[in-house]
Parts: sequence; C-alpha cells; structure tokens
Amino acid sequence: MTAPTREMIRFDAVQATITLTKRKTPRERHKEKRIEEIVAVAVKLFAKEGMAGFSMRRVASLAGITLSTLQHHFGNQRNLLKITINSFGSHYMEMLHSIGHDTSIPPKERFDKAIEELIAWTVDPILTPAYWELYTLANKDEVISELVDKIFAVYYGTLADIVAELNPRLSQARARTIGVLIGTQLDGLSLFHLHGAATKLPLARLVSAMKVGWMDEIARP
Repeated sequence: MTAPTREMIRFDAVQATITLTKRKTPRERHKEKRIEEIVAVAVKLFAKEGMAGFSMRRVASLAGITLSTLQHHFGNQRNLLKITINSFGSHYMEMLHSIGHDTSIPPKERFDKAIEELIAWTVDPILTPAYWELYTLANKDEVISELVDKIFAVYYGTLADIVAELNPRLSQARARTIGVLIGTQLDGLSLFHLHGAATKLPLARLVSAMKVGWMDEIARP
C-alpha cells in the first residue's frame, strides 16, 4: 500500500451518488434518504459476508428495490463497492476519532476507552472477517488500497494523538511510532483471536501484556 496522508475521513453517501443543491425539493430529499438506506444495507452485507456474498442483486433484494433502480443510483457493482467500503471505514473511524478527541475526559481515560473499543472490534465475529476481507481487496486493487490507506491514516493518527497527550514530552515522530505500534499489534490480536487457539494462551493475558508494553513505551522520554 502507498504511504497514507493524514486526514479525517468525511464521507457522505449521498454526495457520492448525486449532486446536491442548496434548496432541495421533497423528491430530492426522499432520494437522498433512500440512497443512505441502500448504502446502509450494502455495508451490513459486506460486513457479514464479504465479497463472497456481495452483489448488486443481493443488495437490491435486501434493500427492497429492483436491480435497475440500484443500477440507476450507483451504476455498477464496483461503484457500489467503493462507496460501501468508504462508508464502512468512515463509520468506525469516526467512532474512534470521537473517543480519542473527547476533551471532556482525561487522556488516560480516553486512551483506555479507545483501546477497549478497538479490542471489541478485533473480536467481533462479523467485523473481524470483514476487516481481513477488506485488507485482501486492498492488496489487489489500487483504488481500494487508497481508500484503506485513508482509513488507516485516521486509525494510527488518532492513536498517536492520544499517546502525545499522555506524554507531552514525546516528539511527534515518537508518538506516531507508538500509535502505529499499538494499531498493528491490535491487528495481530484479531488474527490471534481467529487462529490462536492452539497456543492455549488466554486472550485477556495477551491483552494485559500488550497494555503494559504500550504504557512503558509511552512513559519513556
């Protein structure tokens, strides 16, 4: 994958499919709402079944519309897939971003809350397979790779921001390195959850050891 640039993902499913006007008619507002509902259906299908079950016909059926209506809104399956992935990634990264930048709670509490949320994602029976499906697609498709790079930029960047607040003495580069370390180890945790039963190592013990290591790294000057 190409090196990601740091930016917050702001994705609007409606703007990805139609040109908005400042004064929308009731018909246009209805169309916007319907498109959002269709994208929500597509996201759920991708998260549950990955590419194996993702098709225009399946999405149309689950959304309660005809295939021709779906094609009218999105064109083809590739367009729908790109919009679905962007919406899928945006949803989770905006959740993480809101936790990481919630100044109403102390940085340590924010850090713990963000980590607990990320750990929950890594063991989610639907989200975890979908995540690795997305990663596989990104390694085969340059456009999907760029979308995933943007998602990871927010992922690592948010973790780096929290780390920097925990220890303001850290350089920006050091905080960024620790943020990436945490993110990649959590990625590994999702694989362990799927295939690590043979080690007979409890997941909770592994998580505890990871947290100790992260705090040691953060505490260093």
